[in-house]
Amino acid sequence: MERVDFYLVAENLNPHQFACRLVNKAFNSGLTVRIELDTAEQAQQLDKLLWEFLPDCFIPHDIGVDEPDSLPFIQVADLQRLSSPAEMLLNLSSTVPEQLERYQRIAEIVPDNPIDRQPMRDRFRHYRNLGCTPDYHPIN
Repeated sequence: MERVDFYLVAENLNPHQFACRLVNKAFNSGLTVRIELDTAEQAQQLDKLLWEFLPDCFIPHDIGVDEPDSLPFIQVADLQRLSSPAEMLLNLSSTVPEQLERYQRIAEIVPDNPIDRQPMRDRFRHYRNLGCTPDYHPIN
């Protein structure tokens, strides 16, 4: 893990819409992206958003599960390079991701509300304790 970014998304913005924007930017930069979520329902909702995000762009992706007990994920990549591990992990789950060494970059999206901020502060400290200096980006 070379880089960790925290994106504080303003209250008036939908965090999953911002996630689509971030995924589109990463994909257009040539990165493979794995998105981890808590539930299959969340994965299906994000899948739908990725299809509808921009009418004139195509973000190839697929929903999967590594193991029966694992978190659902969406992998985004050029179909020729669709494999795990990815270069970037977009963590939309409520837990700290495992096997951080598999990714060059990790992105965490923080909704701007007190309930969601405290667990993210803990996660920020966790990354620092691993020797990483996370970057912080306010998104308005």
